[in-house]
Amino acid sequence: MAIRRKPGTGPSARAGTTRRGKAPRAITRSVGKRADQLALAQQALGIVTWVWDVSLDRVTWYGDVSLLLGLPPSAFSGRFEDYLARLHPEDRTAARRVFIDCLKGLQPQYRTAERVIWPDGSIHWLEAYGRGHYGMDGRAARLTGVISDITDRKQGEAALAVSRELFSKAFDAAPIALTVFQFEPRRVVEVNEGFERLFGWSAAETIGRDALALGLWIDPADRDAFIRRLADEGRVRGLRSRMRHRDGGERICELAGDVFESEGTTFAVCLANDLTAVLETQHALQQSQRKYRAVFDSSPEAISLFRARDNVFLDVNPAWEVLTRRTRAEAVGQSVAALGLWIDPAMRDPVIERLRHERRLTDIQVPLRLPDGESMDVRGSWTLFELDGEECIAWIGHDNTERRRGEELVFNIARGVSAATGDAFFRSLVAHLARELGADYAFVGALASPENDHVRTLAFVRDGAPAPNFTYRLAGSPCINAIERRGSVSYPSSVAEQFPDDLGLIALGAQGYVGTSLFSASGEALGILVVMSRRPIERVAYWHSMLDIFGTRAAAEIERADAESRVRELNVSLEKRVAERTAALEEANRELESFSYSISHDLRAPLRSIAGFASLLREQAPELPGQSARFLERIELGATRMNELIDDLLQFSSTARHDVLKVQVDMAALVSGVVAELQSGTPSGPATEIGDLPAIQGDASLLRQVWLNLLGNAFKFSRHASAPRVEVGAQREAGGICYWVRDNGAGFDARYADKLFGVFQRLHSESEFEGTGVGLAIVRRIVERHGGTVSAESTSGAGATFRFLLPA
Repeated sequence: MAIRRKPGTGPSARAGTTRRGKAPRAITRSVGKRADQLALAQQALGIVTWVWDVSLDRVTWYGDVSLLLGLPPSAFSGRFEDYLARLHPEDRTAARRVFIDCLKGLQPQYRTAERVIWPDGSIHWLEAYGRGHYGMDGRAARLTGVISDITDRKQGEAALAVSRELFSKAFDAAPIALTVFQFEPRRVVEVNEGFERLFGWSAAETIGRDALALGLWIDPADRDAFIRRLADEGRVRGLRSRMRHRDGGERICELAGDVFESEGTTFAVCLANDLTAVLETQHALQQSQRKYRAVFDSSPEAISLFRARDNVFLDVNPAWEVLTRRTRAEAVGQSVAALGLWIDPAMRDPVIERLRHERRLTDIQVPLRLPDGESMDVRGSWTLFELDGEECIAWIGHDNTERRRGEELVFNIARGVSAATGDAFFRSLVAHLARELGADYAFVGALASPENDHVRTLAFVRDGAPAPNFTYRLAGSPCINAIERRGSVSYPSSVAEQFPDDLGLIALGAQGYVGTSLFSASGEALGILVVMSRRPIERVAYWHSMLDIFGTRAAAEIERADAESRVRELNVSLEKRVAERTAALEEANRELESFSYSISHDLRAPLRSIAGFASLLREQAPELPGQSARFLERIELGATRMNELIDDLLQFSSTARHDVLKVQVDMAALVSGVVAELQSGTPSGPATEIGDLPAIQGDASLLRQVWLNLLGNAFKFSRHASAPRVEVGAQREAGGICYWVRDNGAGFDARYADKLFGVFQRLHSESEFEGTGVGLAIVRRIVERHGGTVSAESTSGAGATFRFLLPA
């Protein structure tokens, strides 16, 4: 379709039709006047109207639409397609569809808001209103419409939407509790999440209810005061009130509120800030500060705080004032250099540099200058910390001058007495104590046995010179208090007046007294160490410390001397007892030799007679009647058996008297020789297997008897086996070398193993196996004399194993 603009000039063109009429001039002038007025009104309001005659396909514009499109006056063509081209691409399709729907009668009238892009690129809003006029056939005959500029309104609405969104987000996100309620009647309109957190009531449970019916105020008077101030003043600020959580818990809140009008209704917005945690923190901080200040001010150690960057003092405690002889007012705000504390300022830089790397330094000693110019050795700790974003230093220390002097004194005394013991130690100790402490008297004494009610001095110094020792009674003296209290006691002045029964104090003219008791490691009272002066003692604590240090050493020396004395007495007693035991042993040996001689000669002589007469009788055997020959045989066997017993007993006895002469013994060679000797006597003896046998230190002749008895028993007790076998071996163990002999012979009952190594102990009858029962006793005695042990294990009928362990 073609859209035409009414002829005329610009926005002031008059409305009219395309037909020429012959209306009277008056009417023409009146109509023209009104058209001008309408044009002015439209221009002022930013409105352009239009009429489209569908049958003629002609558009008449009332007003200059060019101005709404950002074009020069009268520059717009008036065509609908050109108008659509100026719209924002996102709005163009919708505008076309709405216009066509109105033309078709699908939407008789419409109202749209459309964006227009001006030539300068700016976006403006136009509101378009259109309405269709339809004939009897339902087809549109004419369309009319209005276009107006609503850019300002849209911008205002957008700003209002942003403002509302920001308010909503700020309202919901605010950490404090926010409530909006209608003032009359009081009805909650909105609450935020902060309200829910603070009071425990949800928005759903709160909105629409009376704000005062929730019971949020613990004290109703606080609630009434808040509402009254809101009503009277329209605002409340900084009102502190006790509020109640839904669970009954108490909260301390700071309240604020404002009253405002909206569409004829009065509202109030209220803010509640929970101060409970803040107040608790403040209270805890105040308590901490009070504690800090109490510790800071009452500390016996000097404490100072100063900035690291300029060394300016921030605070000092009273002990620091006493130590440095400067007041807090003189120090705070002044630098360390300004006060002139360091004798050598160059010493400070290395300390601070170390502190920056290590953050804490301990036991640092530096010399400081006092106001009078004297120096003082102070020892303390340095800590670097941060305070309000500023690096600061805390120093804690004390006067080390006295301690250093004490260390020197201790060193001097210790050096003087270190090499001495006994009486020399005690004399040196009291002499050095008296000289270093400036005491007129010093002594160390031991309790006198047996009642321990007197003290006998071990060393005494008077006016710097050794003096004779003496003994005094404890009762009535200050020394008894030291011993009963198990420590040091002091009487700085008038000690003689306090103990009038101690005549020794009066005779010496003593005024000051310090004594410490001496105890053994087991807690037994030993004595006392005392220093005294004719003048009152000023440095009592110092004297105390010296006596405590050297009292321990004096107690140890008394204990050592007593122990040494007891050792000497014990040695004398032991020497006497050893001499007596040696004489008794020598006598026993003589008796044993006499016994052995008796067995060897006195017993053998009758045996020889018995054997000789038995032999004579045997020559007459054919003439002997009945069983006499058999009785004679038994006599001969008994004599032979008795002779064997005497031989074995003498051999057993000789093992006790034989000196053990240890040499390196080749056990393998020794065993091979014994086996060869045994096999020569019994050619059909058992098969013998000899393993690795390490050499050892021992007496070869005695060890040969051990092997001879053990292997002889193995040969004897295995001879009835179907295939006799004997094994010899050894193995190294923790205690030395264990040698063993194993056979597959008769064995023995393990229950009687403890009897095997006794003299004349046998587990088999003579009819089964010959022997006297002395061989294993000899084995045990020889092994034990070598410092070893012997054992046996067996099962009857299954062989036996004998072991002996010798130290390597």
